[in-house]
Parts: sequence; structure tokens; C-alpha cells
Amino acid sequence: MDTIRSPFYEEIPNAFSFEENFRLGSQLVGPYAKILENFAHYHNYKLGLISLENYNVSHIQLDIQQGVYNLSMLGGTNLNLFANITFSYPLEWSRVCVMVPSEKELPHYWYVFWPLGVDIWILLGLGVPYVAVLMSLLKYPSVSFLENLLESFALLLFYSNACCKLDNIPSRCYTVHLLFLPFGFVLFNYYTIYLTAYNFRPVFQPFLKTLENILASKISIMVPSHILEELQNNPKVNLTPLNAALVEKALPEVAYMLRNFSQTHAIVITQSQWGFIKRLQRDLVQPLYQLSDVCFGNSHYTFPMQLDSRFASALDDFILLVQQSGLWGHWQEEAFIAAHRMKHYKILHDVYPIRPLDMEYYWLTWMVLVIGIALSCMCLVVEIIVGRRKKPKFHYVP
Repeated sequence: MDTIRSPFYEEIPNAFSFEENFRLGSQLVGPYAKILENFAHYHNYKLGLISLENYNVSHIQLDIQQGVYNLSMLGGTNLNLFANITFSYPLEWSRVCVMVPSEKELPHYWYVFWPLGVDIWILLGLGVPYVAVLMSLLKYPSVSFLENLLESFALLLFYSNACCKLDNIPSRCYTVHLLFLPFGFVLFNYYTIYLTAYNFRPVFQPFLKTLENILASKISIMVPSHILEELQNNPKVNLTPLNAALVEKALPEVAYMLRNFSQTHAIVITQSQWGFIKRLQRDLVQPLYQLSDVCFGNSHYTFPMQLDSRFASALDDFILLVQQSGLWGHWQEEAFIAAHRMKHYKILHDVYPIRPLDMEYYWLTWMVLVIGIALSCMCLVVEIIVGRRKKPKFHYVP
């Protein structure tokens, strides 16, 4: 029985090993791996896979020329020829593009405060006591700074309940009215935010779409070594505008970034990889990654093979039958499910609530209310104690 010798490297979702049950052992998953596995089975070939630590396109092609391998499961474009070899019938039509991270959402807690901005908050923080001081200097409506502070709140923040026309207001009343301001402010903002989130889809900032946007953002572009090698040797691709932003990384490092959904870098990926990432985030209102318009041409991905291979013609026919029968899509679905079960990748879901208002979301408001009641009770106790001590004592003289 003849042997098909091929290098093997874990590359999700095209070719990787999956072990669901230790009794059954590991099995090959992914359309690239499944084609060769089934071809070898139905044409009485033995499939010999040799695991690699590094993925280098030119070295693999030279090894194929020298007879170390007679085929490469890893695939590659037929535009880059580093050795005297040939290529199989095209597996898929693909393009290599830059995938960019989307703009991050603000934490929901800060939605309450962020719309006003830092400058507005500084202005309010300094403006309220400033107006209260001016009112005290003008002796209108009162000489007391605390009373004028409530008037200043009412004037600048439209808090009409703070305008109390009372004489000898106790300290607990000041405390209650001062705490009513953040209570009402937070309550109103939470209501507005969650009502908007329930009725409308959020509006997000545009992503980095063009080459000019990517360069202006000064974001680093991670590119796997094997993809960079092919792009550099492709006469139709010009990487000069991106040279300053490109960062070459080994495939495991790029895979680690994708598994953790890191949004610190842009990443160069193939069309099949983008389809996989897109499925993981299809339930998100705002995807973590989006595909930019910066692409490096279109090409066909094939199996590099040794010249005059005995199985070349049969393999071409088998690839064509797989594509026509729909097995390619079935094996892609199988690879997606396997990658999810391995817990290497997880399907993403939105964590913020887009549902009717729930009172549990107003925890900050209840906190202000509880603190306000507690402080008011403490002030009442202090006033009673101080009042009793200052109360004049009358001595009865018979």
C-alpha cells in the first residue's frame, strides 16, 4: 500500500485533531484534513502525517521536491512557487484581508456619567458652590452658605425641591435634599438608558475601514509567518504602505490572540478564517472584529504536490466531487462544532440586558437612598442629644 506523506500543523478551522472520547482516540477535523483522510481511505492509500513545530511554506515546498513529503495538507496558494513542484485542483477561492477590532463599548455604569463629559462635571462641581458664595456675599436670598447651596442647586441643576423657604432648617433636611439630587439624577439616567437599549439597537462608532484609517490609528497589524511569506513573494501584492505597521508572529501566537478575542491588534487572515470568526460573533449586536477593505488580492488555495505523483489525477477528481456533493460545507460545520467542544473558541453573546426594565439595575439609586436615610437618622439623633444638653435647667425653689 502506497503512502501519502504530508506535514501536519494544527490550523483551525482547516485541519486539526479533535479528541472527544479518549477511548476512540483523536480524529482529524476540518475540510483540508477530511479530503485527504477520505481520499486515502477510498483509494487504498496510507496517510502518514508528520507533525511540525513551525509552519514555513518555502521549507515545506523544498521538502516536497526532495521527496520528504509527496503532498502538503497545510495547503497554499498556487501563486507562490518556491520549488519544482505542482499543485492540486483548487480547494477554495479566497482572499487575504486585514481584520480590525471594533470600537469598545463603554461600561454600562459609566453610561450614567459619560454623556456630560469631564469638563461639564468640573464646571458643575465648581459652579454650584461658586454661585452659593456669590449669593451669600449679596445676602440674597440668605446669608447662610448652606441655604444658598440648595438655592444654587435649584438654579443650576433645575432641582426645584431644593428651594426650601423655611426658617431654621435642621441639618437632616439639608442632608436629605443634597442626596435627593444624585438619587433623582441616577434614577432618571438609568431609566433613559435602559429604555433606549430596549427600544433601539445601539449606535456604534465606525470601524477602521480603509488603509488610511488603519495607518492613522497607529494600530499594529499582526500577520502569521506563513501568510507573510506568501504575500512577500507574490508579485501582485505591494506591502510597502503597511511595512511600518506589520508585525510578524508565529501561527500559535496569532491563534492565542484569536482565542482570547484580543482587540489590541489588527490581524491578517484568510477568507475561511474570517468565516469562522464571523460565526462565533454572529449573535453580537456589535461584533468584536470586522473585516476591513484592505485586502491583498484573490487566489486559489490548493494542495502542493510532488511532480508526477501517482495519485494527482485521482485527487483532483476527488476534490471536485467533494465540492459538488456539498461535503465541503458539511466538514466546515463539523470543524466549527469540534472547535467549540474543545473549548478553544466560544460563541459570543451580549452581556448587557436588552430587555424590559428591572429594578435590580437601580442598585446605585437604592444605595444613595439607603445612605441618605441612614445619615438623616444619624443627624436626627445628634440634634436630639445636642438639644437636650443645651436645654436650660430650671431649679425649683420652695
